[in-house]
Amino acid sequence: MNNGWQLGGQLVVLTACQTRGHRPPRSVAASDSAARFKMDPLQVLPKEILLRLFRTVSPEDLVTLGQLNKPWRSLARDPEIWKDVELEPDHCTVRDAVRVIRSAPKLKSLELDSEELAEQLLQSNTEVTRLDFYKYEDSPDTLKKVVRKFADRLESLELGSLSPDILDFLVETEFPKLHSLTLSGSSDDDEVISASDYSGRWQDRGPGHSTLRELALFSVDDELAPAMISLITAHRHTLAELEVGYINGEHEEQMLQAVSQCSGLSRLTLFWSDALHVLSHKLPSLRSLELEYILEDPALFLLRARQQGVEVTFDNREDLTRELRQDLLPAGLLPGLEELRLELTCVDVNQVVNAVVRCAPHLAALRTLTVSASSRWSDVVSRAVAAALPHVKLVLDMVDDSEDDSDDDSDDGSSVYEDGDVDVVLVKF
Repeated sequence: MNNGWQLGGQLVVLTACQTRGHRPPRSVAASDSAARFKMDPLQVLPKEILLRLFRTVSPEDLVTLGQLNKPWRSLARDPEIWKDVELEPDHCTVRDAVRVIRSAPKLKSLELDSEELAEQLLQSNTEVTRLDFYKYEDSPDTLKKVVRKFADRLESLELGSLSPDILDFLVETEFPKLHSLTLSGSSDDDEVISASDYSGRWQDRGPGHSTLRELALFSVDDELAPAMISLITAHRHTLAELEVGYINGEHEEQMLQAVSQCSGLSRLTLFWSDALHVLSHKLPSLRSLELEYILEDPALFLLRARQQGVEVTFDNREDLTRELRQDLLPAGLLPGLEELRLELTCVDVNQVVNAVVRCAPHLAALRTLTVSASSRWSDVVSRAVAAALPHVKLVLDMVDDSEDDSDDDSDDGSSVYEDGDVDVVLVKF
């Protein structure tokens, strides 16, 4: 353990004896002991330096330092030290998390994964501006009590389990400072949720009254989709960043219609959909786009078309597959883009790469293109982008599935996502 701090050319030493209030060993000379006791770092170091040092200490160790004596307690509980502390129970024991919650004057963010920690927070005087309930699976009543207690000061809220009851609570609660909201998890309630249940209550109060700028929606099932559509619509004037997970085909066009009304969006993350054309020329402020592709190959696409009653003949099959390829990257979304990320999972990478090449004239403002796919496609992607977009920095975030190649005898150009080591390669042009 390092017990010394360098101040100018002088080393200030804090011994274990000093920190615990014990007498120094008899073997230590009295004069030396007296000199050390006079070198109290709280008296020698400027407060700005002390605060900077204390910010490097873990939250649980800060609590321990605050138990040494009154001067140390005063410094260890300074709100300036705690204002940027993020407490995650995964990184400490439950006991330490409880000690921190009881002692900290404030926390920047707190992840609550149990009712025990939630109850401790309710009983404490700790101020929190960001709450994360992503892993919380206990009493929803306790969750609502915690959120209600901090609603006036909350800047960020993440919920991992939704139900009509929780949605009602969100609608009815005022969050005057909330700028980031993440809703994740499917409804486990049998009650059907419809857009009409919330569209009249999640009212759009205009750009001057909503503070929400970042919204992320994950694992939204059919029952929750209408409510999420209404939520996007209600905050369409202020949303700048939006992330939407996979949406069932029944609701995806309605969801995209709601997204198209968010004219101030600068960052958007979506799963690819053949309804993306709805967004064309509707998002003039968009600068960053991430699309995740989970697609079938053309043969499966044609088979699905037949199953849906679309007649597939020798004359129209090429038109059908061409239509699929052309919609992979809607040109109306591209002007003004500076960052584009393509997540290619279970998809013919050639199709998407060719779509990027065709759309090159619409990507004049693009600075960075990130492609995530199987490592077998590295050379193909690099050559195509170098030729079509020489001004763009290409980032290849590739999954190494070389160990699985021996089991894959197909050479049909399809890319299959497998778990493996991620190799990040930067190629600048």
